[in-house]
Amino acid sequence: MELSGLCGRDLMRTQGAGGNTSFKTADVIWVKGSGQWLRSAEDKPIFLALNYVHAQMLLTQNATVDFSAACIEPSLLRPSIETAMHVRMPQRVVFHLHTVTSLSLACRFEHEIQPILTSRLQGLSWAFIPYCQPGYPLMQALDAHLSKKRVDVFVLQNHGLLLGADNCDLMRQLLDEVESRLQQPVRAFKWALTGTVKKQWGSLLARLAPVWRLPPDDLMHALACDPICFKHAQQLPMCPDHAVFLGAHAPIFDIGEISNQAQLISNKTHLIVKGMGVLVHQQIKEEAYQLLLAQAHIGLRLQLNTNIKYLSDKEINTLLNWDAEKYRQTQVSL
Repeated sequence: MELSGLCGRDLMRTQGAGGNTSFKTADVIWVKGSGQWLRSAEDKPIFLALNYVHAQMLLTQNATVDFSAACIEPSLLRPSIETAMHVRMPQRVVFHLHTVTSLSLACRFEHEIQPILTSRLQGLSWAFIPYCQPGYPLMQALDAHLSKKRVDVFVLQNHGLLLGADNCDLMRQLLDEVESRLQQPVRAFKWALTGTVKKQWGSLLARLAPVWRLPPDDLMHALACDPICFKHAQQLPMCPDHAVFLGAHAPIFDIGEISNQAQLISNKTHLIVKGMGVLVHQQIKEEAYQLLLAQAHIGLRLQLNTNIKYLSDKEINTLLNWDAEKYRQTQVSL
């Protein structure tokens, strides 16, 4: 529980209700509930106890399996949408995290990332999984490797890390080791509210406040002001949670457009103002805020010539129309 909570409170390792962890004995597997926040692992009952043998049996049935049937006690929660891969992984402790470090590499095309991983993860039992829908399809992709050998480190394209270890101390060591090996140079970014920029913001905020405000974290402004971050912000999302909680298309405006677009911006959680910075809505949910900040952190680890594998329209539509994701969103909004 402690390690799950630590990861959940570290924006660089997971954001909002993203990521999930599990722990096994011979008879029971504890899995995080869908839509629950890892940071609450030590304070709230966010884990569900499943009969491990029953869950393994369900795994062999079909892609629409409901692991709630394996719950030992009735619960208002549902098992994580990634329960299938936790059941399939043989290790006692399994962590799936959306770390900024791994995503800054995993959002690249396979032919570019494979040589990097081969060099940096040498000596570890690892595999790379091309992007596929979370849940049962992802478990099937993992199974293609696990049926041949034990794998402790999976790098999931566009999706982060999946790690397995035999106890929590080994998991902590493995996570720290993998994150250290995958570190990327970080571009410096500093946002200053001075001169003409300060005057323009002052005029705009006088009209939009208190509904819209500047974010407390200046680094978020990199999405609008850092050329590489802005380049990627204009494209389709890199990661599933970014698509689900921030939308398929970023709300990007020139500063002169915003005052005349009151109806258009009324349903947005944030605005990326080209070359100026970011505005966040007063009712923005913490989940969306953390994902925006993580997006800026990821962007500052990408280079101008980095080729990104963005999610496709089809992949995004699959996520947005998936009942399991719709349920997870309702839990996050509670």
